Amino acid sequence: MLENKLETIERLDFFEFLDILFTDAKRYKTLSKKEKARHFFMTNRRFAIAYPIQAQAANKIGMNPVAIMDKYHNAFCGDQKPRWVFTSAAKNNGDDRSDGKYINECMCFDREIIKTWLLSHNNSDYKSFKDSVRMHPRHTLKELKNILAETTYTGGKKSPVGQQTTKPH
Repeated sequence: MLENKLETIERLDFFEFLDILFTDAKRYKTLSKKEKARHFFMTNRRFAIAYPIQAQAANKIGMNPVAIMDKYHNAFCGDQKPRWVFTSAAKNNGDDRSDGKYINECMCFDREIIKTWLLSHNNSDYKSFKDSVRMHPRHTLKELKNILAETTYTGGKKSPVGQQTTKPH
């Protein structure tokens, strides 16, 4: 009965559709199947940011896009849009400018410490290390400092922290 009284919304732009999908259950029920299917591709791309496996499963040929949109709505409808829906190419509030010092500090670590980092990351190559420094400088620096704290590096030999290494006289 209620569905008959509500008008069917015909044309929405993508961002209006996302607002309805995540925050307005009453208006979502009024959307036509055509409108839900029309926004499926872009919505699924947004879902792939946080849920890549599930979004890829929804990409299979023959899947009903309207049913998938309904599942997304049932799972995520609430008071506000999830944070991962908002993606931006713009730099965030100056944080990236301060990352330069972390990047420089990461690149100044000794080769043996970096080798230990590579081994702890599934025998990654040096390019993976540089990518990690570029994309996650603070986290990588923290990991490098932890490795340095776990092992004291002296002249090409590692010794456990707490043990004194004797220097030749």
